[in-house]
Order: sequence, then C-alpha cells, then structure tokens
Amino acid sequence: MSAQINTTPAAGNLLVLPYPSDYARPSHIAFVEAVNPNGTFLISQQSFGDYSPGTTTKPYPYISHSTWNLQSVRQAEHNLDRSLHFPPAKTPTKAPTKTTTPATTPTQAPASAATNDANVVQNLAGAHAQVGQTFTVQAKFENTGTATWSDASGYELECVSIECLGTPSVRLNGAQVAPNQAYTFTIQLTAPAEPAQINISWMMAQNGVLFGEATPINVLADTSNNIMTLVSQSPDLTADPGQQFSVSFVVKNSGQATWDNAGGYGLMCVQSCMGAATAPVTSSVATGAQVGFTFTLTAPTTPGAYTTLWQMETDGSTGFGP
Repeated sequence: MSAQINTTPAAGNLLVLPYPSDYARPSHIAFVEAVNPNGTFLISQQSFGDYSPGTTTKPYPYISHSTWNLQSVRQAEHNLDRSLHFPPAKTPTKAPTKTTTPATTPTQAPASAATNDANVVQNLAGAHAQVGQTFTVQAKFENTGTATWSDASGYELECVSIECLGTPSVRLNGAQVAPNQAYTFTIQLTAPAEPAQINISWMMAQNGVLFGEATPINVLADTSNNIMTLVSQSPDLTADPGQQFSVSFVVKNSGQATWDNAGGYGLMCVQSCMGAATAPVTSSVATGAQVGFTFTLTAPTTPGAYTTLWQMETDGSTGFGP
C-alpha cells in the first residue's frame, strides 16, 4: 500500500510528528478526523502516558480528541510534520483477452491539472492599534502555482486563527492573478475592546481548501496616545558583504498624538542597524495619516542572515510600535 504526502491535513490522514514538542513527546502519530473551514483540524490520539501495556490494557485504550492549528503544529515540529494520505487499494482485474483493433489516429495527451501554491512576498510582522479601533493591514502573496486566481474560481485570503478580529476572509475584488504575479490584500480589522495581544495567520484558499505559505500578523491593542501601525516595508533583501542597499517603510499614526519634529518623533532602528541613524519626521503627521522613511544600510562583512527591527520614537528615548 502506497502513501501520499499532503500539503495540509485532510480528513482521514495520519499526521506524523517526529520532533519532540508539546504535540509529540518524543514522537507521535495523530488521526485527522475533520478539517474546519478556518484551517484548524480535529484529531484523535492515544494518551501520551499510555506507554506500557498491563494485564487490563487493551490496544489504544485511552483516546483523546483535540483541535489543532496547522501553523502552531508546524512551528513546534520545525516543519518536519507530514500528513500521510492512503488512497484506496485498487481491485486486481483480470487482463482482457487481446484482440486486434483497427489502427486509430494518435491523439494528444490531455494537459495536467492546474496546481495551487502561494508564497508570502511581504510578511508584515505586526500592527499597533487603539482598543476598539478599526484599522487596516496589508499582506502580499505571489501566485507560485499554475492556476490563475480569481473571485469566480473561489480564490480568497482566509484567516486560519481562532480570533480573526472581525474579518474571516478577503476576496480579490475582481483581480485576476496569473502565475508568477503578486497581489496585495488590504485587510480591515477591529481591535479588541480591552488591551490585548492577538496573533493572526492568513493563507490563500480555493473554495475553502488552504494552500501555500502563511503570513502571521501580531496585533497589539492598547490605550496609548502613541501608536504606530506598519503599512508596508521592503521585502527581504540579499546583499554582498559590505554592500550598501536601501530599505523603505510606510507607517501610519494610529494613536491620538500628532507626530512632529518638535516632539522628537522619528523612526529608529533597534536591532542589526547596519549603520542606520534615526530618521525624524519632516512634517506633522496627524492621527490616521501615513509617512514614509528610507534608509541606506551597509551589509555586514560577515556572511549570514540578519534581521533588523524598527520602532517609532519620541523625545529621543521612548520607542513604540511593533
């Protein structure tokens, strides 16, 4: 009997978890009972504590049921998890008696079915909003499959988290996204009424079937007058050691205070700055307005992967924003 490896769990799959984690101690197999529309899935599993059979023990005597989130499982399992699908066995058939048939004109083999896949082009790490406030974030995905995305074909961006802040899905608004093209989704969210930190993940889907990479967005809701929301940023860049390159950001004033030069407002780097200095605002930025910043960085001379972190600041010392 052969097994296929599915991209995402489907009902009837065996989910193999080889890496020691909260889901697998030290390794584990769970049965996928059903998949929910938001991407979570119901599993059944044997209790972790049932290792040694006894005189009254039957095979798999203790079965528990849980609802899991795919992205949380993959993060815990270091992307080593696999969903195994076992297709029905084919019934052997007797070979037909060979007969002579007239020669036919060769026909062209049908084209293979189109496939779905997506990569995250811009991964917006976070948003900062006033409690109860309606705000927007953006997520950009590239069509890396062979099918064209459209509303008519059932393509949309879906929230795959328990809490979606009022927006479970976002449509393409009439756009046609061909293979190797990218599309930027604008997602309208509503911050919770009380201060909180919410983690939301988004994935592409066709008629409810998820595919491709997920983009996580961390939403911090509080009552501060100084709140910054990241609108867009340069995609991940590759540079030679010692090479200069530019990065750009667009941020939104989501708080109650007006940003201006007199108040010391500016965008500053707080990690792996590569020679970047704080860029002050050059004009007043009122509540709800956006402002852009561009920095020239110098890549380190030691090869490696470096992650820069940025925040708004005021009066030269206090940082705020994701």
